[in-house]
Formats: sequence, C-alpha cells, structure tokens
Amino acid sequence: MKVTLLRHDPQKGYTKKPLISLIANLIVLKSNNPDDPGATARRADVAYVRPPEVSFFGSIWATLFSGIKSCAGLGTAQKQASDAATTEKEQAKGMKKAERKAKREEKKIKRQQRQDEKKNE
Repeated sequence: MKVTLLRHDPQKGYTKKPLISLIANLIVLKSNNPDDPGATARRADVAYVRPPEVSFFGSIWATLFSGIKSCAGLGTAQKQASDAATTEKEQAKGMKKAERKAKREEKKIKRQQRQDEKKNE
C-alpha cells in the first residue's frame, strides 16, 4: 500500500507533498500483510456501536476504517506504544521538575542560613 499526501491550493488545485508522503510510506504504513512469508496475516476485530445521530453509511465507513487502520499498522497497538512513550516522557519530565524544585529549596535554605548568620554577627 502506498499513499500520496496532497496539499490544497485554491489557484493550482491539489499538489503533492513528496517528503511527508515518503515518510508515511517508509515509516508509518506496513505494506505487506503478513510481514514475513509464512506468518499469519494481521487481522482486526472491530466492535463499533453506532451512535443514533450517525447515518448507516457513516457507521459502515467508521467500521471499515478502524479495521483498515489496524491491518495497515495504525491501530490500537501502535497507539498504545506511542502512549507508553508519552507516559515515559511525562514521568521523566516530572522527575526533572521535582529535582529542580529540590535544588531550589536547598538554595533557599542555604540563603536563609547565611542571612541568619549575618544577623547573629
């Protein structure tokens, strides 16, 4: 499977975005199903509850699209992996923030001690 991403220009119509298309085709999408010869094919179990305000054809499209995303490698497994990476980044950010706060508190205490020593002299 290959995709070509387009940019809409009112004067020229649609123009290709070659760099982003290349990245999407090389990194994001999985072109073979299955990836290795002899392996089992990727499959998707889709459960979709149709909201009352969505049309019948809209619900069919949503169901098909979620299955296609899973088989192309853009499904929940990849989302969970990216969420895990985001969680790790957030944890690292929180640790750095706590370390900076602790250093500020130490500096504040030392500054207060120096001021107290000057007052006592």
